Amino acid sequence: VDDDPEVTRCLRRRLRRRPWDGIVASSAEEALAQLAKVPVDVVVSDEHMPGMKGVELLSRVRDEYPSTLRILLSGLVTIDAAAKAVNTAEIYRFLLKPCPAEEVELTITEGLEHRATREDFDTWRTSLDHEQLGVNLDAALQSLWIGFQPIVRSTSGEVFAYEALARSDTQGLENPMALFAAADTLKRSGELRSRIQETVLRRLPSMPGDSVLFMNVDATD
Repeated sequence: VDDDPEVTRCLRRRLRRRPWDGIVASSAEEALAQLAKVPVDVVVSDEHMPGMKGVELLSRVRDEYPSTLRILLSGLVTIDAAAKAVNTAEIYRFLLKPCPAEEVELTITEGLEHRATREDFDTWRTSLDHEQLGVNLDAALQSLWIGFQPIVRSTSGEVFAYEALARSDTQGLENPMALFAAADTLKRSGELRSRIQETVLRRLPSMPGDSVLFMNVDATD
């Protein structure tokens, strides 16, 4: 969804390589009309358009079509709009213009994989009672391990830092999204976050002395 035809033309040309059916709209109103006609998996919307803005459109999509993935593409956005994009529209990604078409393609691909994983987990979770889910989470906490993904400078190829990534070997909870969803379901998210932080801290002595380490933490931590 974009009122700039050159943007939509470029994206359609790039995305035609994939087994996807693309629908183009030049305004939010036109997009909503299209959504009422056919099921849509992903909406990529510009922010600044005549009439309804992109954040408002994606908020409507979130309310009326909650399973549709929402991506905002914008060259200029206010703090207020960014807050609404995250808190109200619950967007999957925020892409800044100018954005290469291949980055949009990659974002859509990752988003669809993310959604499929979540749907698979939800199906699996509903087949378990809370007692069994608790047993599985206990096992995941015991088998929890940390992978350190290198962050490389694009200019020199040198490793600048590492990002700590939580993983487990428990079947069904190997994926971190499933692991956190299980902990959230059982109201044990704090316990999981503490275990991850403790595991990371135990690994610190084995890291190179000049390394920078990044670890994702919850806002409440």
